[in-house]
Amino acid sequence: MKNKQMKSKHNYPINDPISYDLPTLESLKKQYVGLAEVNQNAQIKENGIFLILRSASLDNIHKGMKYGLWTSTPKSNQKIDNLFKSNDNVYLLYTVVGSKSFQAVAKLQSGFRTESFKYWDEPLKWFGSFEIKCLYLGELKQKTLDEKQQADLGQIVLTDQTDCTEINSNLGKFVIQCFKDLLAEPDYKNPFVHQFPNMDSREQAIKDSRTEDFEQQFEQQQKIFEKSPFEYRTNIGNNIAQIDAKICRLDIIQMIAHNLDENALSIVLYIL
Repeated sequence: MKNKQMKSKHNYPINDPISYDLPTLESLKKQYVGLAEVNQNAQIKENGIFLILRSASLDNIHKGMKYGLWTSTPKSNQKIDNLFKSNDNVYLLYTVVGSKSFQAVAKLQSGFRTESFKYWDEPLKWFGSFEIKCLYLGELKQKTLDEKQQADLGQIVLTDQTDCTEINSNLGKFVIQCFKDLLAEPDYKNPFVHQFPNMDSREQAIKDSRTEDFEQQFEQQQKIFEKSPFEYRTNIGNNIAQIDAKICRLDIIQMIAHNLDENALSIVLYIL
């Protein structure tokens, strides 16, 4: 899931005020199956593939990690699916657009499936899913990476890469090791974990706001999506372009109508 730029600070509310008792990581592990093995010493395979995934919001990463699923654009989904078919050790490094940080690491557990999750932040936008296993949660800042990144790894700004960028294994393992080092600090207070109740509340508000009309639209779009999962957005984009073209033609007709007599207008309409 990607976006060209952050729309507002609400896309990255990792420092929002907290008005409740702070949750512990252990309590979240018990509550959500998707987090059962989070922030443990995960074994990273030597032949692993590492992808940077961008999300328009922190809340989408929160839902993806606790339910163990993810999806993206059709182009990215097809790329991830193809990579998984060739190598089942695919690691996903998550960053919220504009945050200059990584917030999560997960391991891909399946190829692409047509089953869809209804409660992403953006309604009727994301379809299909991969099964994932959350390995690490936290806030690993680009500044920390810059300080630790050795010359032989290059000076690439990892959190600025486009969605579904594949990076070499040395860089991927470097990011994961930085997560491990951060989480091992004795005084580290994990802001992602602390924000879970806030994000849970916003998720519930989304569920409560989805009407019967939404359910009907979702089912309709799901059927369209299932016919061609990796072309779904392209088809919608073409439909939108056609609609925009028709609106543009109508605007032209209205402008011309104010300046032509009836006979001249009929000729113009015939040409259009």
